[in-house]
Amino acid sequence: MTQVSERFDAIDGLKAITCLCIVTMHILANADYQIGAIYPKIIQWANFVFMFFIISAFGLCCGYFEKIRNRTENLERFYKRRYHKIFPFFVFLILIDILHSPSLASVAEGFVEATLAFGFLPNNQLSVMGVAWFLGVIFVFYMLFPFFVFILSEKRRACFVFGLSIAIVPCLQQHLFSERFVVESFEPKTNILYCLAFFLLGGGMYLFKNEIRRFIMTSKIRRTAILLLLLIVTIVYFSTPSKIGNFNLTFYRDIIFLGLCFLCAITFNPKLLGTKLMKFIGSISFEIYLAHMVIYRGIEKVLGVYPLGNGWFSFIVILCLDLIGTCIFIFVYKKCAGWLAKRNFLLRRGICFYAK
Repeated sequence: MTQVSERFDAIDGLKAITCLCIVTMHILANADYQIGAIYPKIIQWANFVFMFFIISAFGLCCGYFEKIRNRTENLERFYKRRYHKIFPFFVFLILIDILHSPSLASVAEGFVEATLAFGFLPNNQLSVMGVAWFLGVIFVFYMLFPFFVFILSEKRRACFVFGLSIAIVPCLQQHLFSERFVVESFEPKTNILYCLAFFLLGGGMYLFKNEIRRFIMTSKIRRTAILLLLLIVTIVYFSTPSKIGNFNLTFYRDIIFLGLCFLCAITFNPKLLGTKLMKFIGSISFEIYLAHMVIYRGIEKVLGVYPLGNGWFSFIVILCLDLIGTCIFIFVYKKCAGWLAKRNFLLRRGICFYAK
């Protein structure tokens, strides 16, 4: 049986919006812009990174779920594609970061990060390419994907394991992520068990996508209800505290809000999320996420981060410069990588530059 991948244009838009929100948050968090009461709302955008986990699981299932389940996909080819796509660009960024702040510690961290297996570290928060914790978690998911396919191969099993992945979060938060087991600087989001529910949610959306769309789209009342629910959940998400006493609500708020956003995107497939601009940004969102802080540090050295004071104008100028600079950086990198590959400067097999 040949798997036919259905095109969900809205996912490009989701990736673009998620990427832009995270870039905005990082720039705000790394400076002291006085932008009023909206500051804490933008800082919350940090957790939008979990949307990438949902999208990654959904996208990988669209391309490989049936192939791996039916054993028509060569696993060696599958893993080579993952490395070919990620490794060269990431290592290039690591080298830039090490040159920016050279030390033996930086070299050691960069070497471990270059394996793309650093997501297995007990504390996946390294100073070299600090935003790369996300890549560490993603690559653990890639490595475990055949087992993930096994979980999703039966819908009842998938639902049961998804329930378990949510049920273990309080155990992690209240006990296993305590000072007895982890250091004070530990971040739960860097752990695959904490993030597992987001990957399973993406896989579950793939499994039930036809049933979900049929249920919602065949009734105007249900379509209206789901959009109204999204509005209510959005308001609640940005207006409720992340903690009640000692109980952390962040995980539950994130999975409900982001899951509902993703569900609406693949169900309604709005044209606004499928425009050429959204497709362009979405197609390089992963590279933007990894590279934007490298460009930001360059801007910081050349212009500073307060060219027009410490208010909205400087914030918007630096944000635009960072986004434009990152896009140019990615474009130049891909052109150079393609030029080198055509001239056999690097081996075309094994670890090579990926220019597509």
